[in-house]
Amino acid sequence: PLYLRTYRRRFEVVRRQFNKPGRVLDVGCAAGFFLAVAKENGWTCSGVEVSPVVGGFARDCYGLDIRQGTLLEAGFSAGQFDLVTFWDVVEHLPDPKIILREARRLLAPSGILLIETQNVTSLFAPLMGKKWHHYKHAEHIYHFDPETIGKLLSQCGFELFECRPALSGKYVSLDFVVERAQRVHPILSKLLSPLR
Repeated sequence: PLYLRTYRRRFEVVRRQFNKPGRVLDVGCAAGFFLAVAKENGWTCSGVEVSPVVGGFARDCYGLDIRQGTLLEAGFSAGQFDLVTFWDVVEHLPDPKIILREARRLLAPSGILLIETQNVTSLFAPLMGKKWHHYKHAEHIYHFDPETIGKLLSQCGFELFECRPALSGKYVSLDFVVERAQRVHPILSKLLSPLR
């Protein structure tokens, strides 16, 4: 429920850009929660997911067209999509340029790419320093700020027309808050533990 609530909120970004539903591809779609929300809103949905387990959940639970593997392996046609999304994915990619260029190929001429990723120059990141919860170096290969993500997108054939934190973030459980507090300081986690 918290994931669906998060993506219903995030879908406001899509509504601002499109006056009618179209065709959307979610890269790294995980269990399909964003696509489920897009489907609720009349969109024709496709996804790509490397994990057969969570991709299978999206297929079985929401009846979505999910292709297992990478975007390069998916076999979509050029210009097929009005919207391509990367929700917390680009920072995991070993070579984001190759994948973003493929996303550009798949977009219709007036199509839009929507990316959410962590901002290393956000107010919270410098405050937390090395304890910032997005510094997961085993899985977050790249870290971006507005300038570097803009340069990357430009190198891949995109024009950046909006970069802002509005509607980012996610709804989380109190257990999640307590667990993340542990990374800041063990005492903080103990103080917050009654929230569990």
